[in-house]
Amino acid sequence: MTIERSATIGEIARELPSAARFFEKAGLDYCCGGNLSLEEACRVNGLDVTTVIASLETIQDLENLSGSKQNWNAETLSNLVRHIVDKHHAVVRQELPRMVMLINKMCEAHGKKRPEFLEVQKLIAELKAELDAHLQKEEAVLFPYVQQLEQSLEHSAPVPDSCFGTVRNPIAMMEHEHENAGAMLSTIRGHLTDRTGCPTCLEFFQTFDNFEADLHQHIHLENNILFPRTIELEATAAGR
Repeated sequence: MTIERSATIGEIARELPSAARFFEKAGLDYCCGGNLSLEEACRVNGLDVTTVIASLETIQDLENLSGSKQNWNAETLSNLVRHIVDKHHAVVRQELPRMVMLINKMCEAHGKKRPEFLEVQKLIAELKAELDAHLQKEEAVLFPYVQQLEQSLEHSAPVPDSCFGTVRNPIAMMEHEHENAGAMLSTIRGHLTDRTGCPTCLEFFQTFDNFEADLHQHIHLENNILFPRTIELEATAAGR
């Protein structure tokens, strides 16, 4: 692909998966903020767009040489859904309880001297409650519909019934919840400017960083690939 300054961050991440790590380091939001153009995102973050494009072109060259590109645009939606559930939903269910356990220990040991830990404790508990419910809605309602919709087109079968009308409705809800989760992560990160502490603290900081990076990739796959392709698929089914 030719990397244009007018392309959105989400489009670039969709076509150039290796750019995700670069976006993370540069502070460019490619998941919830993926609708911003590269030029606008660079302006907002005080980055030189020409330099960023040069870096992305280097990443693209390396990706082409290695042949390691995972093109989720070419995969079936059923395969993409399985990947999201098996990899990214599993991370949420494994790492959030672990972070709750770690931050609880940190508050017991250091809460009086580190009041920011108490704020993080509250936010992590809220994030876990929200994401637990979010994943359940996706797995019980939206994802099965996406898979059934794809299968109906493959086999020229009737479009599956739904309780939500157009698929745009649950997608809009999921995107809104993604924005909330992203905002909560940013707030938590704002409380973690002091990265000193005991081994438990250091383990929490690293776990949070890894979790945040994975959730960004998780949201990117849904917002920028799964959801647009599902909306397009529904329109194709309606036009048969």
